[in-house]
Amino acid sequence: MSPKRRSSATKSGNCCCSRLSRNSSVFFGKSKGSGLVDCHKCKPRRRRAIRRAVLDRLRLELGIEKPSQKLQALTALDADGLIGEVKKLRGKKAPLTVADMKRLKQEHAASIMPLQVLEREADGLERQVSDLVNEAFGLTPEDVRLMWETAPPRMPLAVPSRLL
Repeated sequence: MSPKRRSSATKSGNCCCSRLSRNSSVFFGKSKGSGLVDCHKCKPRRRRAIRRAVLDRLRLELGIEKPSQKLQALTALDADGLIGEVKKLRGKKAPLTVADMKRLKQEHAASIMPLQVLEREADGLERQVSDLVNEAFGLTPEDVRLMWETAPPRMPLAVPSRLL
């Protein structure tokens, strides 16, 4: 069995994976300008860490024990949507204070917006891979259109806009 290959960034300790493992409280994607380099495992790991951290903070600081489906899909929410969903889950007996709403807006800007950027980037990469696979199999645009028209309802990618 051959040893696992590690990227040069991971070997040198400049990878964000090494930062996450050394200090689990730093997970808000602040690697820009810090000299840290992303390896092939970092972005999905960082997305999961951000999602988990935000839901943990909501549980600990605001008493959201069981997040709704909307709240679990953090990247689909804007700041006002996040506040509205938290208000709905807390109910009328435990209203949000102005300070809580301010913290939620800050949390959205610090955590969820970078997560949205990472997800858009991942979607773009998935599209590139999909296009390369279609090209490798020699699929014509008509073949690709037929494939999307007959795709199961739960495809991981949305129908490309150029095919609509």
